[in-house]
Amino acid sequence: MNYIVLDLEWNQCPYGKSREEERLPFEIVEIGAVKMNEQKEIIDTFHQWRTFR
Repeated sequence: MNYIVLDLEWNQCPYGKSREEERLPFEIVEIGAVKMNEQKEIIDTFHQWRTFR
């Protein structure tokens, strides 16, 4: 059996959605993941970040 571990990085206002900055909406800005085998050894990785314009 293989395992997938995900790490999601969010861009969010520390005061909640009601006070968010319009230019910085609440969204996922970076995703990381590792695939591990039964011995919990990393056999593959994934990393993607959002580019801002």
